[in-house]
Amino acid sequence: MKAASLLEVLIVIAIFSMLVVLTFPFSLRLVNQSKADAESKTLAYALFRQQQDAYAGLEGKAYGVALYNDRFVVYTGTSLATAESNETYYFASPIHLQGLSLSSGNEVTFSSNSFRPNAFGHFLISDSNKSYRIDINSEGLISYYGQ
Repeated sequence: MKAASLLEVLIVIAIFSMLVVLTFPFSLRLVNQSKADAESKTLAYALFRQQQDAYAGLEGKAYGVALYNDRFVVYTGTSLATAESNETYYFASPIHLQGLSLSSGNEVTFSSNSFRPNAFGHFLISDSNKSYRIDINSEGLISYYGQ
C-alpha cells in the first residue's frame, strides 16, 4: 500500500480551502435572501391576520400594523398612538423596509367588521441584493412577490 505524502495532503487542503473561500459570498447571499423572504412572509401574514381579526369583529376593535425601516408594530386600536396593545417585531440584519408608499402615513389599520384598510399602497423588504414587494390595495387584497 502506498500512503499519501505530506505535500499531497497539503495540496488537497489548499484546494478545499479555496473552494470554501470562493463559495462563501454566494452562500451568504443565499442566506440573506432566505431571511428577506421569511421576513416578507411574516409581515404579509401579520397584515393578513390583523385584517382577519378586524373583519371577524374580534372584541369590536380595529387592528393595524405600523411600518418602520427596521421593524413593524402590530397593534389593537385605531392607531398606534392610541393602541390598547402592541407588539414590535424587528427585522433580522441586514433586512430592512424601504420604498414605503402608502396613501397615508406609515400605518395600515382595518376597522372592525371591515376588510378594507385605511391606507393602501406598497413597500419593499430588501437585503440589498433581493427585494420583495408587498402590495395592499384599496379593497384589502394583500400580496407579495420577489423582484
